[in-house]
Amino acid sequence: MPPLCLFRLTTGIPCPGCGTTRAGLALLTGHFAEALRHNPLAACLLVLAALGAATWLLARAIGREWRPSLRGRARALGLIALAVAIGLNWAYLITLSPSRIGTRLPVWAHRHRTH
Repeated sequence: MPPLCLFRLTTGIPCPGCGTTRAGLALLTGHFAEALRHNPLAACLLVLAALGAATWLLARAIGREWRPSLRGRARALGLIALAVAIGLNWAYLITLSPSRIGTRLPVWAHRHRTH
């Protein structure tokens, strides 16, 4: 199956979100290790989103409000941690991800030279 990511098609390297769909499908079928191999950050964020949604639904069912929030310094540190996590995840996707095996060349590399 050819990659559907425009960034990957044009540059030959995966974008930070490449593998998210495969990770989500692996999680839905109970293959947690496979999800982590496809996109570790996306797999973790999808699990956290599911837990957050379940917590919110439970709070609503018992008549309470649940609104997670970060303020001040905690918010700034959270954003820095997220930026670092995205960078590390992207480095993994570029260098170690199993989806990199047998990757295609970027679109621009297929141009033929005329002698």
